[in-house]
Amino acid sequence: MTDTAMKAANYIELGVLYAREGRYLDAHINLRHALVGFGKLSLKDVPFMLLSYYGLCLVALGKDTGRGIAYCRRAVDEAGNRSEYYFNLGKALVFLKRKAEAITAFQHGLTIDDDPRIEAELTRLGIRSRPPIPFLPRRHFLNRYVGRLIRRPS
Repeated sequence: MTDTAMKAANYIELGVLYAREGRYLDAHINLRHALVGFGKLSLKDVPFMLLSYYGLCLVALGKDTGRGIAYCRRAVDEAGNRSEYYFNLGKALVFLKRKAEAITAFQHGLTIDDDPRIEAELTRLGIRSRPPIPFLPRRHFLNRYVGRLIRRPS
């Protein structure tokens, strides 16, 4: 690994940590440095992790929301096998007050992995979690009974 690639990887790692903490300005600074490190490469060669988090930071800071959403969508479209990318897209859409689209992105993310951050965001938006037995109606007595058993304090 070249020195430039190593620096870019360090910037990405630090930027991702800041973004996960909600420190979007600090994350943006580090992720921008990483993006500059990939400057001679075309955008298709930039890691999806970098695109996803940089896009989220752009939207969160209100810098270039169109490009930020485009980066988040590109990460989801081309490497959509990570719930983390759907979380970032959904979070960016929440910042833009596009709740219905955000919920759709979060729900796609949950089909990949049960990410607790997505569950928490859906709860914050007022969306209830999936019923324990999804093919039965929410009000069915088995769903209600199993739900109580699962959520019962020990």
